[in-house]
Amino acid sequence: MIYASLAPLVAAAILILLVPGLLLAWATGVRGWVLAGSAGPASVTLISVSAILAGFAGLPWNILVVLAVSVLLAVAIFAVRRLWPSSIRRRGTRSGRTSRNWNGIFISWLAMAAVFAVLFWRLGQVFGGPENISQTFDNIFHLNAVRYIVDTGNASSLRVSGFTASNGIGGFYPAAWHDVVSLTQQLTGSTIPAAVNATNIAIGGLIWPLSCVLLATSLFGRRRTVVVSSCALAAGFSAFPFLMVDFGVLYPNLLSIAMLPACIALLALALRVARGLALPPGSAWILLLGALPGLALAHPSTLLAFFAWTYPAVLAAGVAAFRLWRPRFGARPTAATLLIALIVYTGVLTIGWKVLRPDEAQSTWQPVQTLSQAFGQALTSSPQGRPIPWLIFALTLLGIWALLRQRRHLWLLAMFVVSGLMFIIVSGYPFGSFRTWFGGVWYNDPFRLAALLPVATLPVAVFGAAWLADLLRGFLHDRLTARKAPVLREWVSGTRAKTASVILSVLALCGLFVLSQGGAVSAAVRSAASNYAVTSDSPLVSRDEMTLLRRAGSEIPADNVVVSSPWTGASMVYAISDRKSLTPHVFGEYDASTIEILRQLNHAGETPEVCDAVRKLKAYYVLDFGTREVHGGHHEFPGVQNLEINPGFRLIDSEGPAKLYKVSACGA
Repeated sequence: MIYASLAPLVAAAILILLVPGLLLAWATGVRGWVLAGSAGPASVTLISVSAILAGFAGLPWNILVVLAVSVLLAVAIFAVRRLWPSSIRRRGTRSGRTSRNWNGIFISWLAMAAVFAVLFWRLGQVFGGPENISQTFDNIFHLNAVRYIVDTGNASSLRVSGFTASNGIGGFYPAAWHDVVSLTQQLTGSTIPAAVNATNIAIGGLIWPLSCVLLATSLFGRRRTVVVSSCALAAGFSAFPFLMVDFGVLYPNLLSIAMLPACIALLALALRVARGLALPPGSAWILLLGALPGLALAHPSTLLAFFAWTYPAVLAAGVAAFRLWRPRFGARPTAATLLIALIVYTGVLTIGWKVLRPDEAQSTWQPVQTLSQAFGQALTSSPQGRPIPWLIFALTLLGIWALLRQRRHLWLLAMFVVSGLMFIIVSGYPFGSFRTWFGGVWYNDPFRLAALLPVATLPVAVFGAAWLADLLRGFLHDRLTARKAPVLREWVSGTRAKTASVILSVLALCGLFVLSQGGAVSAAVRSAASNYAVTSDSPLVSRDEMTLLRRAGSEIPADNVVVSSPWTGASMVYAISDRKSLTPHVFGEYDASTIEILRQLNHAGETPEVCDAVRKLKAYYVLDFGTREVHGGHHEFPGVQNLEINPGFRLIDSEGPAKLYKVSACGA
């Protein structure tokens, strides 16, 4: 059973994703939801930055490197707090603490346990089995990159992409997700597919809900209504986390978007446009600076989303600063500082928007619908034609109305509008420079923008839920206390009020989770699960091909290289069989020997240059997975075709149409 098999691996992934960040956040002095919600982003920063530092220092990559960096940094921060009198020292130890309302604490953490259980269950349905892989194009790179990290001991984002080039030199690639998976694999000794699935469950099932709760509580306080609704709604969107384990597959975006709500919360607390939690701005700034590098190294596009989504919050802080512009002592410097920060923030966003984007030639995604359809999908949280999550839609409308009526957190509504407009433009506006200016950061891909919608929608819907709960609570209290029955008064405001509150909270928790897991989530799970099913005609690796790959590791010498067409999925021999592939990704920079083999290997007995290349690279084995490609295309690799009629190749093993050959024409 997938859940029993993956549970120990998920536990290991959770420890990896939380412990380093908990050390850092604890040293900063925060507790409660701030501690829990900021731990994930801080851990990702510590892991990904440690990987780069280890690469420079020549240290082998492992969990001890991360722990060493984490402990050193935590000790340094703690020492600064103790030795340097500041607001961080005086007040930081109380920041973000939960109150000692044990009933509220119990309900809050029960809600967190429930959302983790629900998302573990749902993501388990998606993956189907612990060893199943996403049958999608991008997964070739992701799984082989993890194998490269494990093999070389180098997890630096400056080097990871080197496995796609014959010379081993690659450019920058955001490898935070791959770093985390590699640590999970090392710590548990599992296969790479199992480590991938376990890590993704930890990200989607725990880091995402914790991040959502931090955002909601930073805005609306740590009332149990806010926490419970945040947890329930975090599991109710079809666009996240399910879309990022379905389409692409976009695992780095899964990690970065899961961190985004926490980063928004920390900025809002630092700017004091959110006051739901008692956190000194100094502590918030430290935690934010500790989270943003991880966000960038998970995926830079989400860092730009952070700057764009939070621009309304910065404007709100700027407006507040302008109102503080008084000649009295202390007000003018504060206002001037915030206004200068607003100008700098605008500059950073503008420059980043121009620079941190892929080449325009890669932004080829076309619009998929009309503007009106895109508007409706953004408003109803049903992007890409998914069913409408009626609970979230209703609470979103309530939240919009309540925020406007109370004139609270208007920047939050502006963030909701910015998020929706970005999706509408990319999803429905005609292809051209205007659309590319907004969507080029995401390759003009509406799927990537769709996955970001829940980040801005969730806090609006949570406010709607909290407003509705307050309304119902007041109505019931007034009606019941007006009655003369002593028993009712005792349950409402007497000695049994706390018991009644806990019972109602548990019932509300159950009801919200049941309602959140409706048709929208079920459809998202079915769609994603279809990409993990191992069948006779799976797009990337079929059932027969997977069976052969799992045997190939015992049939191919460890120092040999396997030749294949990467488009057929045969290059997954690197991730699954732990045997090097001549073409570990569909894209790469190949040297002359590699090109010679791919073009002429089937003439090995006739062309001496081919055998010279085979001996040089030790490319003595060939995987023939036919001509069916992951995207249904056709790419010529003549050197690996028609081997069954070539006397220079010996069949070593086969499973159905999948075959493993040895190049006998060139000796061994």
